[in-house]
This record gives sequence, C-alpha cells and structure tokens, in this order.
Amino acid sequence: MKKILLLDIENLQKTEKELLKYLSQYQYVYLVYAKSPVNFSLDGLVQLAPFVMNGKLKVLKMPRVGKDAADFGLAFIAGQLATQVSAKEYSFEVMSNDHSMEYVIDLLKIAKFEAKIIHEKPLVPPHVLNEIKADTKIEFLIYQYCEYLNKQGSRPAKLETLLNSLKAILKVEEDVAKILVELLKKYKIVKFENGKTIYQSPSLQKYLKDNKLTAETAETAETAETAETAETAE
Repeated sequence: MKKILLLDIENLQKTEKELLKYLSQYQYVYLVYAKSPVNFSLDGLVQLAPFVMNGKLKVLKMPRVGKDAADFGLAFIAGQLATQVSAKEYSFEVMSNDHSMEYVIDLLKIAKFEAKIIHEKPLVPPHVLNEIKADTKIEFLIYQYCEYLNKQGSRPAKLETLLNSLKAILKVEEDVAKILVELLKKYKIVKFENGKTIYQSPSLQKYLKDNKLTAETAETAETAETAETAETAE
C-alpha cells in the first residue's frame, strides 16, 4: 500500500531533515501553508529540490492568509486526490493540529480509503507541563473535576468549552487547564472526535475509585496547611 502524507507545515514546523525522512516513507508529500513559518538552509533547499521537480514533494500556498486556511487547503487536496488515486493502492495520513481535520479523515474513510491523523501537538509544550505539574496539585485538581463531571448531566461539548469549564470550576489559569485536558486524555476520561468531546464513563468511574484515598489525603493536607497559615497570621 502506497502512502500519501498531507502536512499542515504552518502549524507543524518541520526541518529539511524531517521532510527528507518523510519523502523516504511516503509516495507523495503535500505541504500546505498560508503564511510560511519555515526557514530552510540552502543545503536543505538543494536536497529538497529534486523531489519538487519529480513531483514527489508538492507545495501549496493558500491564496490568502486566514483562520484555518491551511486546513481548508488540506481538505481541498484530499478531495482532489480521492478522485485521482485508487483506495486499493493508496492510503492517507494527515499531520495537523486542528481537530476539525477528523472530518476529512471520516470522508476519506467513507470513500473506502485507509486514513488517519498520525500526529497531534500537545496543548502545552512538555517543559511547561513539567514545570506546572511540579508546582501544582494536578492530580487533586483532576480528581475534583472528575467528581464534578460525575455529578453533571450536561458536560462541555467542545475543547474550548471544556477549557473554560476547567478554569471556572477549579479557578485555574489557561496553562493549567490545558495540562488538565492532556491528563484527562491520557487517562482516557475524555477523547476528541470530529471536533466533539466524548466522555468515557468507565474510565471516569475507575479514576474516581482508584484515586479516592489520594485525593482525600491531599484535601486533608491542604486544609491543615490553610489552618496553619491562618494561625500564623494571627
């Protein structure tokens, strides 16, 4: 099975070395951008030039800059290719940060193609995640929010509303809310499909059961710390 890669290089910046690796793995690589964020060395351009000339590497610049412009370009290319290549010979892989690209994947599957998103950028960089986790009672916050979800009939339906809910319920900043989303995904409590947030009740119940003692201990320690601070102030 030959593979085609569709890459939103505007949001997922790649070096010439990474692109050369992809060119060795895929039959065709399509790069789409509206405003170029990449800077290649002259050596890199020389190495990539033959692939552009023979049609293995194709680059599409969107006619105007705008929100989700590159994703519309990827969708357009996917639609074109779906009518030009055989589902028996080719499969698609998409690199994009935008969850809405899952719609394109679903349409390719309807057209009998094998298709998947193979990369999803974390909401926060790993070094930021580690720094905030070290200074914040992350697991206690996760447990608190899981308790909230367990009591709610209506839950946030999209990533944006989930982030807003986390900030409002737990009184945390944006970066902390993003880390909490990453952990909710890691624990399989939530997942995102077709731009929607899906809650997995068995995983939610398991997390609450497995972490009850830890959460109670953390809450007791926090209460004691607050009381001690108050006594010191007096």
